[in-house]
Amino acid sequence: MGDRESSEIGERQSSAAGERESSEMGERERERERERERERERERERERERERERERERERERERERERERERERERERESSEMGERQSSAAGERERERSAARDRESSAMG
Repeated sequence: MGDRESSEIGERQSSAAGERESSEMGERERERERERERERERERERERERERERERERERERERERERERERERERERESSEMGERQSSAAGERERERSAARDRESSAMG
C-alpha cells in the first residue's frame, strides 16, 4: 500500500511538473509571439513614417513646381511689359515722325 501511494504521489508530482513545464513553455511561446507582434507593429509604424515622408517630399515638389510656374508667369509679364514698352516706344517714335512731317509740311506751305 505504501508503495502504491508513493507511486501515485510521484506520478502526481511528475504530472504537475510536466504541466508547469508545459505552462512555462506556453508562456515563453506567448511572450515570443507578443514580441513578434510588437516588432510587426514597429515595422508598420516605420512604414507609415516612410509614407508620411514621401508625402512631405511630394508636397515640397508640388511647391517647387508652383514656384517655377510663378517665376515663368513673372517672366512672361516682364517680356510682355518690355514688348509693350517697345511697342509704345515705337508708336511714340512713329507719332513723333508724323508730327515732324506735319510740321515740315506746314512750314513748307507757310
